[in-house]
Amino acid sequence: MAVAAHGRARQTGIAVDGNYMKKGPKKKPGAYTRKKIIDEFTDLEISRQQKWQLRRAKEGRCVICGEPKVTAWHCLKHAIANREWARKYSGSKRRNNTLTYRLASEVKGKAAKKRK
Repeated sequence: MAVAAHGRARQTGIAVDGNYMKKGPKKKPGAYTRKKIIDEFTDLEISRQQKWQLRRAKEGRCVICGEPKVTAWHCLKHAIANREWARKYSGSKRRNNTLTYRLASEVKGKAAKKRK
């Protein structure tokens, strides 16, 4: 009976032996914090995710994965994904000769030449 009570006490968070659920030693304040990034985006009233995207765009990198960008915001992989999403969303049937189609065909042509 005592074992069952002890097990139940542990599940409910009640201290039976006096050591259970005690707090450990306090850490120094700021011991594990990163240094704050100070730039033109720091004081903007936007989310940290939007600041991260703006920093990547300024560096010339994709705002999703960080690869070099080919459009205003995305690398080729994510530009194609965004284009296909937009086509599906709008119900497009035609495929116009846009930048992402041209770049994808260039990359496909280079890959075919490397295999030969």
